[in-house]
Amino acid sequence: MTQLTKADHKLFRGTAAEVHSWMSNKDILKSIGCDFDVNRIPHTLGGREFPEVQLWHRSDNQDLLGVFGSRRQCIQPETFIQYFRDFCDASQKEINLDLVGSLDGGKTFYMASKLTQNQNAELENVGDKTDSWLVVTDYYGESRAPKVMVLFNELVCTNGMTKQISQRFRAFSHLKEMKFDDVAPVLDSALTQSKVYSDVKDKLIHTPISMESAKEALRTFFNDPSGDSSKVKILEDIYQNKLIGGELETRNGTAWGLMSAATQHSSHSRAGNGERTLRSQLDGSRGYFNTRFMNFLESQFLSHAIA
Repeated sequence: MTQLTKADHKLFRGTAAEVHSWMSNKDILKSIGCDFDVNRIPHTLGGREFPEVQLWHRSDNQDLLGVFGSRRQCIQPETFIQYFRDFCDASQKEINLDLVGSLDGGKTFYMASKLTQNQNAELENVGDKTDSWLVVTDYYGESRAPKVMVLFNELVCTNGMTKQISQRFRAFSHLKEMKFDDVAPVLDSALTQSKVYSDVKDKLIHTPISMESAKEALRTFFNDPSGDSSKVKILEDIYQNKLIGGELETRNGTAWGLMSAATQHSSHSRAGNGERTLRSQLDGSRGYFNTRFMNFLESQFLSHAIA
């Protein structure tokens, strides 16, 4: 029986699948078309071998994933899945592996655990609810370490926004049995980020702003006093005419409505397919834009910024 909602499926684009407790690690990888090992092959040219340059290929179809130096080691996809399952087991049933997915033909993996059930009703406002997810990413196409973040999904509009967790996922760097002490800092940081987001959202909801104030804020943020840039015009139009959920008291004439216009633009309005949108929200320009804009609204409209 599925535990994922329609909003969950809209949020996680690209290759994504729900994880069930009965599934093996191979079952999970097969569900997203990524049941492969990563083969590291030295670069060769004209009969010469260059071991300092390693080509990473999928073992199933031989597609190239990335090109790296000889020092970079590989956490195999099946091991990556097991790490997160161990992490969930060590969490004392606080979280489960709920969803797994890949982007760019297996070059990026992500795993996600829904946190909302752990927060009682902290991320809820009347008619304007938020789901939060702990998401871990790993990269086979570029030289990046696994990252941990909290992804927020506004259910009225399926607008996504992330907050990075500074606590490094050290358990991913060592082949050792994880204890709850390894998991607790990451989980605590995730729940703290969720609480901070909830507090900021509540304050923005209860901060009424005029249309003139909203326009002035956008022009200040984009350093465009005359309001002639396309970005300012697009966001003004969304906020004034096209805001999803704009009829709700939480968004109508509030600073939260202006924040929602920004996340609506980054989630739905910009060009690009679903995969690129999700990846950019998780760890790219769209995610950074949303974070910067929320911080800006805090500084503009709230009496003090929340750390």
